[in-house]
Amino acid sequence: MKRFHLWSASAFAHKNAEAAVVAEHPREQPRSGAERGSRLNAAATQEKRCEQSGFSLLELLVVVAILGILVAAALPRFAEFRAAAYDSRSQQDLRNLAAAEELFRATSPTYADNAALLTAFAASEGVAIALESANDTTFVATASHPAGSRDFRWDSSADPPLTSTPR
Repeated sequence: MKRFHLWSASAFAHKNAEAAVVAEHPREQPRSGAERGSRLNAAATQEKRCEQSGFSLLELLVVVAILGILVAAALPRFAEFRAAAYDSRSQQDLRNLAAAEELFRATSPTYADNAALLTAFAASEGVAIALESANDTTFVATASHPAGSRDFRWDSSADPPLTSTPR
């Protein structure tokens, strides 16, 4: 089975030690056939040992499969967290709109029936805000994000004023 060699400090040191031995005895020749055979046999054993250090393709595939399983298990939770974050953004924008409406009402006789009149308010990116109704005593607004999982409604005459419904 073919193995892929990953270089490490020990493999690098082994190659340097081998080069140092050759450098020390560059002209040394084996004296007999048996000695020459034993050197070749030792070289073949060393080469075999180097081929076996590393990871096989099967081992790498097993690791990739395990990582794939872990990622597949984590993705649904990640999607839930993202949806919750978008819902939180919609909810906070609705609270900011309510504060801007109260500020507008403090300086005028009625609540604003258009979000453009509220200079103290800016919706977050992707959040859809709608003012359903506004008069001199109450206002109703809704907020949602396309990637969220809930719709929010603010009714200033209700208790509590902020409610949510799942999609």
